[in-house]
Amino acid sequence: MHFGLRKYALLASFVVWLISTPTTTWSHGTSYGKLTLDHPYAVLTQDPLGASVYFRELANRGSQTYRITGAQSHVAGQVTLQTETHTPEHVAQWITIQTITIEPKTSKRFRHNDDQGYRILLTDLQQSLKNGDTFDLTLNFDDGGHQTVNVWVQAPRLGKKTHSH
Repeated sequence: MHFGLRKYALLASFVVWLISTPTTTWSHGTSYGKLTLDHPYAVLTQDPLGASVYFRELANRGSQTYRITGAQSHVAGQVTLQTETHTPEHVAQWITIQTITIEPKTSKRFRHNDDQGYRILLTDLQQSLKNGDTFDLTLNFDDGGHQTVNVWVQAPRLGKKTHSH
């Protein structure tokens, strides 16, 4: 009988720990207000002094619009927001933009092989990055706020990039 109570007490302790543990321990990401910044990751560019940062998803669960207006990181000399456009011949090219906007109750997939085509480009790397490394990236918002995310460097998953009209 004593062993049974001990087992339940141990289970109860685990449940209390589980409930009180912050969600950042369970997933790789963070939030800024009602904006979820899920799984920030970087892939190295063809230029050895560059990397591109992506997110699994930027999800706005609130009623206000969020605008990312810039970013900075100690690992890069320059950080720019970019979007992918296509020429009439369907050639992809990246252009620098001033803002990434996430409207209320919407989400943006922000992936290396997604047809929406957003990235945060890091150039003039101050240190060599390799798969498995992590670094901090601070996002700037139009309301004057900032949010730091921990970015994981990873090899991109193989897959064909889709493009539709």
